[in-house]
Amino acid sequence: MLDSLVRNYSLLCKIGEGSFSEVLKVKEKISGQMYAAKRLTRTFLNLEEVEEYAELKIFKKLEYHPNVLSLVEYVYETDTRILSLIFNLMDLSLYDYIKDRKRKLSELRCKNFLYQLTNGLQYLHKNEIFHRDIKPENILLRFDEQLQKSNPLKAELVQIGDLGSVAFTSDSGPRTEYVSTRWYRSPECLLTSGFYGPKMDVWAVGCCFYEMLTLQPLFPGDNEVDQLDKIHNVIGTPSAKVLKMFKGLAIKYEFPQKRSVNWFHLLPSLSSLGIDAIKRMLNYLPDNRISAKKLIDHPYFNDLREKMNYDNVSTRLLFTRSASNSIKNSTTSLGTSKGIKSQSFVCNKSSNNSRQSIDMKNFQIEMQKCLNKQLERNWNKPNSGMKRTILSNIKSSFKSTQRTLDQC
Repeated sequence: MLDSLVRNYSLLCKIGEGSFSEVLKVKEKISGQMYAAKRLTRTFLNLEEVEEYAELKIFKKLEYHPNVLSLVEYVYETDTRILSLIFNLMDLSLYDYIKDRKRKLSELRCKNFLYQLTNGLQYLHKNEIFHRDIKPENILLRFDEQLQKSNPLKAELVQIGDLGSVAFTSDSGPRTEYVSTRWYRSPECLLTSGFYGPKMDVWAVGCCFYEMLTLQPLFPGDNEVDQLDKIHNVIGTPSAKVLKMFKGLAIKYEFPQKRSVNWFHLLPSLSSLGIDAIKRMLNYLPDNRISAKKLIDHPYFNDLREKMNYDNVSTRLLFTRSASNSIKNSTTSLGTSKGIKSQSFVCNKSSNNSRQSIDMKNFQIEMQKCLNKQLERNWNKPNSGMKRTILSNIKSSFKSTQRTLDQC
């Protein structure tokens, strides 16, 4: 039954199972490299139908990104008509990582997870794709033991997995109503008849961030009515004016009046900038909710960018990692995927050990700190146009400084 798959891989064990697929840990026979094989339960009549499979088309569209799970190849079994997607193997999901923990994660580690998660999400949204099922089970982690002692933050890689529910922003609504797991479903998904967009992912990320910090789900509703009730217990009941701003309301809603909680009481150990970030992610109205692109530039991540050597302008994660993402040429039962390239993301240290290069590096760090402080001071200004201008000036100054340093 698995002839086409076992010809190239040794099947080691099952590591996961869902409604539409099972995930197997496999070992490539030639290289000995470990991979994860997502074997779909549905069947495909031929390779032409395989090529039209939505998740596969998504991976063909996307280039490699360190915070999005990458496809290595796909295997179509002509005898059983089953499709298997071969991915780089991660260690475990965020759900498995926190479900049995007794001791909470530090805020810095949660911030690191959040930043990488947002980085991957922003990449998807930039490519006019939104995930629709962000949850701890679909947030994958991998740890580098060699870096764990010297620099724990750089040793932790976060990737968004399971792109089987994605949608394109260019598709006109209404969309499928029952998407995402209930606990991470945004108000627009619960209230409207399919009128939602990429901001639903940001809401889910906010829920996951709370869960990282507390090890408990924020809105564990038993059904859709209870889900809304739990949201209102924290966020507060939306006014009639807010409800009118939702497009495509399924019915006319009248909710019991509830006031929002004080986030500082809900998360007493979280910093003020962390509170500001989660409040912006969990804004009830999607139009007022922060986007992934703006969240990346939030001053909450300023210190993390310096510690992790993130590029403040492009927000590219520099992570020591090799990715064997080249698609192998084999028999006709093996698929090929365009646009998936082999890349490595490495924290490079300068080979120039002169006093001048050290001084330039220190100057660059101090310049970045000044720019971060300027951004933080002006973040809460009420005029969004002013904020955009300030941010643009900061980025222009940083680029100018970078060019000056490169010429030294």
